[in-house]
Amino acid sequence: MNISHRGSSVSPPAWLIALVVLASTIQPRAACAASSTVALSEQPVACPTAKQLQPLLNLGSVYLGELHGTVESPSLVRCLVDSTLAEGVAPLTVSFELPEVARDTRSQVWGGQDGRTSAAMQSLIAYLESLEKQGKIKLDFQLPEQQQSDQQMNKQVGEHLAKLAEGGRVIALGGNIHSQRKQAMIPSLTFMPAGAYVGDRIKTVMLVPAHDGTAWNCGPQCAVHDAKGFSGIKVGELIDGSAYGHDDVYAVAQSTASPPALARGPSSGK
Repeated sequence: MNISHRGSSVSPPAWLIALVVLASTIQPRAACAASSTVALSEQPVACPTAKQLQPLLNLGSVYLGELHGTVESPSLVRCLVDSTLAEGVAPLTVSFELPEVARDTRSQVWGGQDGRTSAAMQSLIAYLESLEKQGKIKLDFQLPEQQQSDQQMNKQVGEHLAKLAEGGRVIALGGNIHSQRKQAMIPSLTFMPAGAYVGDRIKTVMLVPAHDGTAWNCGPQCAVHDAKGFSGIKVGELIDGSAYGHDDVYAVAQSTASPPALARGPSSGK
């Protein structure tokens, strides 16, 4: 599968089909033992340059589809939030593929091992809570507390995000299966993804690494996995994403695995 952009061939790496399923996990998994000698991180990475970030800012409300368990996705959300606020945009809602209980960064939900409740994500939520207390943003959590079918959850999440976008700018983050407008990457999946329900006010954007790296998720072992880069795409480049069920594809530099938040104990961000 290839998509062309300005004469470049953008090829999905081998990890896409294998790991994209991991991004569709509904509930954070229970803790499972895993060990790795790969260096992990929770510290934000440097923001893209203003020129690299501008294409995302120009889209307005976005539903970002990530590969869970990296430092780069939470870092990009933080950069995008800060830049959006610097432009004077208000109101601004920042939404996550987590249940409301995740607002408490000391909650046991942060013991999940599937990558969504990583140390990097925990730090981001704590940071955004400080902005919310200042009245600069509104934090939002997409998942209901009760278990739902894939179809029910995706429909509810998509319609919820569409409703949020009616009231102002939205920056939403979820797994890259859910953020599709149609099942393009794994056609055998029968449920309609959340991106099919978000409407025209929100652009769906799949985040990809331009260079090789790592990610922490469960595939099936909960551990660090390789995350190969996309070929033919530059950092900060926004290209057509229709081949992947998204409006656009956006490249960060690489993926760096972030460990489960529980591994570092209770958050000091509260």
